[in-house]
Amino acid sequence: MIINKKVIRDLKENFIKNLIFTLLIILSISLLIGFNRSMNGSIDSINKFYKQYNVEDGQFIVLEDIDASDILDKFNIKIEKMEYYDYKLSDNETIRIFKERKNINRYQVTEGKKLRNKKEILIDSWFAKKHNYRVNDTIEINKNGYKLKGFAISPDYVNTLKTKYDFLFNPKYFGIAYVSEDDFENFNDTKFYYSFKSSKEERKKLKKYIKENYTLLDWINKEDNSRINNVINDLKGPKELSKIICTMLNIVVAFVIALSIKKRIKDESSIIGTLYSLGYNKKELLIHYIKIPILLSVIGSLIGYVIGIIISKPLIMTQSNQYNFPIITLSNFNNLLLKGLIIPIVIILVVNIHIIRKDLSKKPLNLLYSLESNKINKLEEIFRFENVEFNKRFRIKGMLRDIESIIVLTLGIFLSSLIILISFGLKDSINKYVKNIKEDINYKYLYFITTETIDDRKEGEKTLIKELKLKNSKVTIQGIEEDSRYLDLKDTKGKSINYNKVMIADTVAKKLNIHKGDKITLYDEIEDKYYFIKAEKIVKYTNGQFIFMPINKLNKLLNKENSFNGLMSNEKLNLDEKMVFTDIEKKMIVTSTEELMKMFKIIIYILIIVSIVITIGIIYLIMSMVIEKNKIGISLFKILGYNNNEISRLFIEGNIVFVIVSFLMAIPICKVLINIFCKKILEGLSIFIEAHIYKSNILIAFTFIFISYIISNFIVKKEILNIHATEVLKNRE
Repeated sequence: MIINKKVIRDLKENFIKNLIFTLLIILSISLLIGFNRSMNGSIDSINKFYKQYNVEDGQFIVLEDIDASDILDKFNIKIEKMEYYDYKLSDNETIRIFKERKNINRYQVTEGKKLRNKKEILIDSWFAKKHNYRVNDTIEINKNGYKLKGFAISPDYVNTLKTKYDFLFNPKYFGIAYVSEDDFENFNDTKFYYSFKSSKEERKKLKKYIKENYTLLDWINKEDNSRINNVINDLKGPKELSKIICTMLNIVVAFVIALSIKKRIKDESSIIGTLYSLGYNKKELLIHYIKIPILLSVIGSLIGYVIGIIISKPLIMTQSNQYNFPIITLSNFNNLLLKGLIIPIVIILVVNIHIIRKDLSKKPLNLLYSLESNKINKLEEIFRFENVEFNKRFRIKGMLRDIESIIVLTLGIFLSSLIILISFGLKDSINKYVKNIKEDINYKYLYFITTETIDDRKEGEKTLIKELKLKNSKVTIQGIEEDSRYLDLKDTKGKSINYNKVMIADTVAKKLNIHKGDKITLYDEIEDKYYFIKAEKIVKYTNGQFIFMPINKLNKLLNKENSFNGLMSNEKLNLDEKMVFTDIEKKMIVTSTEELMKMFKIIIYILIIVSIVITIGIIYLIMSMVIEKNKIGISLFKILGYNNNEISRLFIEGNIVFVIVSFLMAIPICKVLINIFCKKILEGLSIFIEAHIYKSNILIAFTFIFISYIISNFIVKKEILNIHATEVLKNRE
């Protein structure tokens, strides 16, 4: 059709606007595809790794060696003894060396070669990186040299935690390694636990049998093992956040394009009326005006898809610095095509058809003579502002007349404000969490003893710690001395309290919706028992999901007497290594938490850049349309003697109000989204990070938005300079 030539002309005449539309679509789709491909690919690769290398269904620790053949005869399960040796490279640095596994939790070599000869070793890649180890280096262990054959990881240590009480791994202080069975025989003071593969029914029978015949110290099912499950939850967080942001951006861009087309229809109303008179129907004109939005969305989606594929591998680094990933294989999943190409086009198509169809439904005569072009809307009739001075009245009426553009502008600024506030909020929430940990914990060392004891030990302060389940979530109940020197617990108002009651950490209260006075049911998986307590106080405590009570009351609750299994101290205690199950240092807790910040750094920088681009793009597009729509009015003001700055104040600068309103609206929503995001990625961890954003960073975030607003206005002002006073003479209506 001849009318198709007009599409090419429109693309050329509005090249800058169409380019920005396309860039915003590219930005949206590339982030959506990038995060979805990288996170889905990682999840898929890890699940395949778990299956191929036979991840355990659970593990348990007993005091004695068990007769594996006896268990195999009695139960339909697979069981394997996991033997290891903790070698200290220094006071704070430990490498856990495992004997090569035969069946369960086999290792995957991610770089280098498998173990073939004696005096060879494999270590995890992050520990190697932090200690500058390279393939074929020699590592000295107990004065023996071991050749580093490569880097490896097993399914039970993807999240490489030293103890189950840790929540973040720190490769500077802890790593894992694998040696052959022959080499492992050279180590003394080795430790062990048992891993098994079984059905849930067989698992219950096995647990009962172990409890009846051995001294069961600990039992962890796969679904409760943070070394295995946390990685999957963490990978879901950025993916969900990208979906929300990119979908919102797609909708905003769709409305901006629709408003641009609507403005073009209004400008070309007489041409449309003529085309109707010549025999064109509504469907043909609708298809004509929808061609540019479809073309822009297709081009933007295709380019965004390609860029998303390219950036997906680097985006894995936003998570891989917190885990020892197996080999990750990224593939182009079918749903990526749906998310990246089809859905954005459908959103833009639906929004544009809905808005354009209404404008094309006007009578041909009205279109031909532009009879409705200057019709006063209802808001202008209601709000006349007759007592307001001219400049303010003109700006207000201009906004009421173009209310659709103002709504889209507000949504666009709201979205970009939300993105930048989320980036600062994540940073501040983690920083506040680290600060609270430093204040909550007074001890420097916490030692876990292999068996509960009642001896009259003088060194360190005794504590009794037990992990239980509350509402399907793991919590740690800790018995402490009523005059404890190593905890600084305060109530929710910040006042010091006596430690003579059952005290629920506010992290537990917020995460599990528990209030003062509530009756709580706790379940002990090892003993298969239920315990009932009452929440007598809510206290501020950040370092994990804890319930505190006097140690004598906890002993009574657990039907024990003068028992303890932990020692808190500010000095390093000289304890028998066989007696110590594990130890935790405050310094390592703080350092590990600070490492969490590194995981978010790339995401934060990406969000800041995205928000600035969105702000500049949306404000420019909307204000450019406002200037284009008021071209005749601007020309008339120039004839009346107004200079460019005065005209800018009338048509552009009044929109700062909507920038401020949009930003203020985003602040509470930001906190809600951060809470959802943190809850999602920390779902399997025994920690709770509450959303927080410092006032100084709110001000910095607004400064970014305001500077973006200034830049957009500066660009738009140039369009005012290009409008001549003679423009009004061209219009005879």
